[in-house]
Amino acid sequence: MAPPIVDQIFQYDPHHRIVICCLCQHVVFDSQLPSHLRNTRHIRERHSQHIILFQQYHQQFPERIRHHRELVIPHKPIAPIPGLIPPRDPTYQCSYPGCHWIGETIRRIHDHCRQEHGWKNPQNRGRPRSKAPSKPQPNMPWNIVASQRFIPKGRGSQRFAVQHDHTTITTAISDPENPSWDAAQQAMKQEIIHREQQIDAAERERIRPHESREVNPWVERMGWADHLLEEDRGTLRALLQRPDPEQEPILAEIDERFHRIVMVAQRTTLTRLNIFSRFEMHRKQVDQMPQHPFQARMVAGTIEQYIEVWQRIIRYIMRSVSTGDVRFQFHATQCETIHQIRQAMSEDESTHSPVHATEEMDPTDQPLDAGQHGQEFVNGIISGLAAMGIRESGGWETALAFTPKLSAMIKIARMLVAQQAWEESEAHAGLSDCFVALRGMMLRFMTTMEPTPMKWMLDSRTYGMKIRYGTTADGLIEWHGDRITYQHHRFTMDQLRETVHGIINRAWDHLTQDVLLFPTDHRLPTIAWETMEDHAVEDQPGWYFAQDPRNAWDVDDTWWLHDRIWQEPGFRRAFIHAERPSGTSATHAWRPRRVQQWMRAVGRMKEYLLVLMHLTSGAPARGPEAMSIRYQNTPFGGLRNQLIEHGLVSFMTTYHKGYHIQGRPKIIHRYVPRAVGELFIYFQRLAMPFQRHVETMVYGQPERSGFIWPPQEVDGTTWTSERMKRAMQRETEIGMGVPLTISACRQIMIAIARRYLGPTTGFESDSMEEEQEMDEDEDGCWWTADDAVIDIQAGHGSHVAGMIYARGVEEAPGTMAAMKAQFRQASERWHRFLGFPPVHRAGMKRTRGIPTVDPRAVAHWHAMRQAPIQPLLEGIVGPGAQFQGIQKAAIDAVMGSAPWVLGVMGTGGGKSMIFMVPAAWERAGTSIVVVPTVSLRQDMQRECAQAGISCVPWNSHRPPETARIVLVTPESATSKGFRSYISRLQERNRLDRIVIDECHTILDSREEFRPKMAGLHVLMTIGSPVVLLTATLPAVDEVRLFQRLQLTPTVVQRFRSPHTTRVNIAYRVESMSVDVDEDEVVAFIRQREAHWHPRGGQIIVYRSETGDVDALATRLGCLAYHGK
Repeated sequence: MAPPIVDQIFQYDPHHRIVICCLCQHVVFDSQLPSHLRNTRHIRERHSQHIILFQQYHQQFPERIRHHRELVIPHKPIAPIPGLIPPRDPTYQCSYPGCHWIGETIRRIHDHCRQEHGWKNPQNRGRPRSKAPSKPQPNMPWNIVASQRFIPKGRGSQRFAVQHDHTTITTAISDPENPSWDAAQQAMKQEIIHREQQIDAAERERIRPHESREVNPWVERMGWADHLLEEDRGTLRALLQRPDPEQEPILAEIDERFHRIVMVAQRTTLTRLNIFSRFEMHRKQVDQMPQHPFQARMVAGTIEQYIEVWQRIIRYIMRSVSTGDVRFQFHATQCETIHQIRQAMSEDESTHSPVHATEEMDPTDQPLDAGQHGQEFVNGIISGLAAMGIRESGGWETALAFTPKLSAMIKIARMLVAQQAWEESEAHAGLSDCFVALRGMMLRFMTTMEPTPMKWMLDSRTYGMKIRYGTTADGLIEWHGDRITYQHHRFTMDQLRETVHGIINRAWDHLTQDVLLFPTDHRLPTIAWETMEDHAVEDQPGWYFAQDPRNAWDVDDTWWLHDRIWQEPGFRRAFIHAERPSGTSATHAWRPRRVQQWMRAVGRMKEYLLVLMHLTSGAPARGPEAMSIRYQNTPFGGLRNQLIEHGLVSFMTTYHKGYHIQGRPKIIHRYVPRAVGELFIYFQRLAMPFQRHVETMVYGQPERSGFIWPPQEVDGTTWTSERMKRAMQRETEIGMGVPLTISACRQIMIAIARRYLGPTTGFESDSMEEEQEMDEDEDGCWWTADDAVIDIQAGHGSHVAGMIYARGVEEAPGTMAAMKAQFRQASERWHRFLGFPPVHRAGMKRTRGIPTVDPRAVAHWHAMRQAPIQPLLEGIVGPGAQFQGIQKAAIDAVMGSAPWVLGVMGTGGGKSMIFMVPAAWERAGTSIVVVPTVSLRQDMQRECAQAGISCVPWNSHRPPETARIVLVTPESATSKGFRSYISRLQERNRLDRIVIDECHTILDSREEFRPKMAGLHVLMTIGSPVVLLTATLPAVDEVRLFQRLQLTPTVVQRFRSPHTTRVNIAYRVESMSVDVDEDEVVAFIRQREAHWHPRGGQIIVYRSETGDVDALATRLGCLAYHGK
């Protein structure tokens, strides 16, 4: 019995002795099994045990056909074979004696009968007259049959006829004795569906002439439909597919060798050709010099895609020639080239030496040099490009999808020509110059002067680019309220904000605890944002903002972390060997495992910074652009592109995806909010100096990189777009359960900016990526309507003014103040959307007197005062519910936005209703409730859930942005992350009030017991209404509580129940001397227990020391409860 995974993929047909892949629907032979399973559709994990299972499955059938040479193609119709691709109907089988060849199209059977049997078409040429009576078609030498085949291509791929019976329906309907009309109708429906599916499949696969009323200028210009008329799309696609080394070893070897040829050509272009030759390589027009040299440098993924385009053309040509089914013309020299290649490959295969024979043979140089004498598709390259224009899903490739393929063809062709010119110059021992040979070939067949394949590709690409940039892309964004949908990504704006701030909180925890080795609440050096400066024009290598004397700290940031590790015993034991042999170098003093752990923490911190820069700086950059940031000046790159500007950290990217093509940088400014900028500054000033020490002493790194995210770290890890994508997906999935990629972020954030930031400062896809360029003359006397009048008055446009005149001493080279201000405005509006507070810049006027109140907040407060509270109470408690005690008066004050309210109600009196009723209002914002104990928090969550009020505990990793009630402990309420959360709520007018439950516990706070509770007074100063609730605050202690909270007693509205004591609880204090025996204490408690327990009472015993509590609980055999 085969395992389930095997039965799902393979099936054995005992009648024909074949093993069929159920997924690919064709026969698989023994020798093809390992390579066939490399396809990721078959098994998720390519483990060797899976290969063994499949091989064992094959061994169960010793009668199976092991090789395609053993296949027997049936000559008579047989029953359809289950598991293979369903029968194709109609196909056309030759009826000449002894010939059983089957063609998929009429054109194929015409060509076969004409070439193989000398048949002539008896029909007259030309179109039939529309009014002429139709005549029966004369007998043709073929039959219409349904057919299948065992394998899709190569030897053994011939089609064979199968039975396809359609008599069942006819019998069912024509039989007058058959009363089952319903069955007949269902059978007819199934047959109609079957026939329509066949017709649809035939229409999809067969290329038809385009209708005159169908407008597609791109396909008409390319001429694909006319060239491939009546061709089968599947057959053409098969000609382009990657060869199987087992079935087509020669073509697979040609693929491999062509790949090596292109890599050699690229290396030659980069390392051997001078600048003049590379300018010549980029020539398009004979009489026009290129503006920049040819750029051969490409990332690994791009060059592999480009090579694949050329390989598909070569496969098309080679397979067409080998089968004799040629749709283009080949000259005698070109046919000789193909023959030489195949002969050399066969000799190499027989001698097992596949490397040397055709290393310099290129089957593409002849077609490139072939002039167009007649229709363009007589050239094999152009004919192959037509086949590549067929889309996998049917139809034709659009200009948007096909122009990159033309670019690949052009770029690789130029490198191949350059390689040939270099080899010719080398073959003549320097007697001929490479430049001269290259120019000759470029002028002969690589420009638009002569009708060559290169001219066709250049002209087609130019036309395609015009269509491409004038055609809108497919719509991908969908909005439902504030929920955005992009492909399979779906989330709300509040979820996005929660995610961003959750990443910031996680990054802070990681920075302080794992990188700087401090607890979260440790005080770090203060960043003086208002006075911080950065000398943007300082170009000394190694310089960055921390070296500016105006930014000096009280601590030595260069040795700060190094000194901590050496001076604190715990860290010293973890990082440093206790005893080091004398005379050994300092490198051996470090513990490698702990250093590696710290370096991994640094890597994770850099991932946090990369993700946050991408999400919070405005229109997101592409991966390579983001990782081009240098925090220090470098000898080659010059000025750093991370700067401090007016209280914000800015990044100025110059690298872009077209830089290696255009040779011209695009200057883009992006700014991150201060909450993110702090992370960058602390990490770069306190952690990165120690990282450099470790790289020098432990890893022996001789060079230092000025990149924040260098191509490779000393521990072997690399910074790539793939790593950035994984980090982005991880953090966004943690935050909102949606793993966003880099490209998804670009689409989504542009859509959000258009919707929420407005058209003037919202981002566009690429419009903000390049500063405006104008064709101004040397006198600078050309301007546009967008130029400032003062600049026009000076005799030049604003672009020239920004680039040349009156530039500030702190302006970085290449930047313009006006454009930089627009970039900053866009970034700051994005910060506000994400919930970050605005930044006050030096020189801006501060508002004096009464601060401006947001009209939306005023309208919210007014509506809340008018809201009826009785229906809200009944919605929580039930119909007919009534307020108790001070509830209604206190709730009226809270709904009236009284600044400070104190409510004292007995335990169980319903004081939680004072904040739950306002939170149940339909337009309510967020109420923050400070709860001192976990059990109280759990009780509140349960009550709110029963009342249908959204109530969540505070989680710094996923800050709640939409909950009605947020429960937080006193320790978290004073943390940096929670204060930022409050600021965001206030910015969005969502913070209704702050509630401190069991506020009397503030009076119990002291140095050794919950000291953070004493810091709750900071919540009184944020400008939000505050509600204090308790059950055990005597009136005499009110003033002391107000003093702790720094409140004026006269401004607090107080509501106190007449009776706050519980009639079923009795308090008793027993004074005992210090030297009393513990046995006496136990005996006293046992005596009280014997008195109260029979009546259903319970006893709580308080002791002042936790150790005494534990000891007494052990003696009594009861539970102990304390803070530790």
